[in-house]
This record gives sequence, C-alpha cells and structure tokens, in this order.
Amino acid sequence: MTTTRCSAALDDATLEAWWLGELDAGAALRADEHLLGCAACAQRAQALVAIAHGVHDATRAGAVRAVAGDALLERLAASGLRLREYRVPWNGSVNCTVAPDDDVMVARLQAPLAGVTRLDAVVTRSVDGAMSVLEAWACGLPVLMTEECHLPEGFAAGAAVRIGGGEGMGHLKFEISGGMGLVMAMSDEERAVMGRRGRELVEERFVWPKVARQMRTVYEWVLGTGPKPECVRM
Repeated sequence: MTTTRCSAALDDATLEAWWLGELDAGAALRADEHLLGCAACAQRAQALVAIAHGVHDATRAGAVRAVAGDALLERLAASGLRLREYRVPWNGSVNCTVAPDDDVMVARLQAPLAGVTRLDAVVTRSVDGAMSVLEAWACGLPVLMTEECHLPEGFAAGAAVRIGGGEGMGHLKFEISGGMGLVMAMSDEERAVMGRRGRELVEERFVWPKVARQMRTVYEWVLGTGPKPECVRM
C-alpha cells in the first residue's frame, strides 16, 4: 500500500455504499482497487467500519434512542432483531410494556404532516437534551420539550410546547404525538412567532457573555464572597 497523498479520493457517499454492498460490480471492483492502493482512503474506510460496528453494538445494547424510518426498521428486523411496535394516535398516548427478549421498541407517531417541508426531531431522556433545545431556539424553530430539560423559561416565554415524560423503560407513556399535533395545527405565523420567542430567549439569556457573568456570580457565591444568584435553583 502506498503512503502518497490521494489525488482522487473516494467520497463519503461512495465509501458508505461500498461498506453497505450497494455498489454495482464494476464500481465495487474500482473501489476495492483504490482502497488497496490508497492508505488515506483505506484509513477513512476503517474509521467508517469502526463507527458502523460501534453503532451496531450500542443499538444491540439498548443505548440508542433515535428517530428512524421504515427502511432502517426493515433492516433491523431482517438482521434478526426482535422489534416491538406501538402506534401512538394523534393527540393520544399509549402505555407500553417491554419483554426480556425484545431488542428494539418502536413508537410510530401519527401527526398531520401534510405540507410540512422540514421536521427536526431529537429523542433524549437526559439533561443533555437541553442543548438540542437551545440549538433549535437559536435557529428560530418551535420546540416540543419535557420539564426534564430544565428550561422552564421556555414555557413561560411561549417558546415551547410542554409534553409529558416517560415512566421508566418498562412502562413508557408517549405524548410526543399529541405535542406534534398541537404544533402542526398552528398556522405558519404562529409557529414562526414561537420560533422567534425562542431566538429572543437565547439572545437574552443563553449567549456566552450572559452565561459567563452568571458563572462568575455562582463562583462568588460558592466562595462566600457574594449572595446566591438567581440562576441557582435549590
């Protein structure tokens, strides 16, 4: 294998198709020959394979919660995984149970999406989800979130729709569909207003200078040189 710089690198889409076996015979042969002679592309291919194995292992371990389409679910079922599916009606909820031999639980959310050109969805059950909310607000997008995101100012400002959280992995209650229904029932102007409120909230409270000043007051309070700041909730 040579160590010279690659002058005709395989693009990411070609590497992905090569790994998935989706290239035709001629393209696959050309990709194999290139990878055998190009150290740089071979390293990228190895990284892609490592990521794929990592995602596979994390999914099998139940550590991945994500928005998925039919194509992915069909692949999971074809690979031998046991899928348990629940259909969540619009503006409704459903109680779910999980059996020991279930590998993947799927909630099919129903919402009126006719005419919708873009839908951003993030699934999380940790406080890290607050970062996704802040990113959506910064982009001026309407948001669905639970109280576990610890951003009550979003509800107060009218920048988010409140949805209920789960009750544990063995007995989940999904209310995402109802929240999506509320947002989809809004007019374009109402969704834009909600997005602008989120953007204004970020600019007012969550930009770096503001956060830095807040952290300074927190440190002063911890060191006993200042009062408890308003940003600390106890």
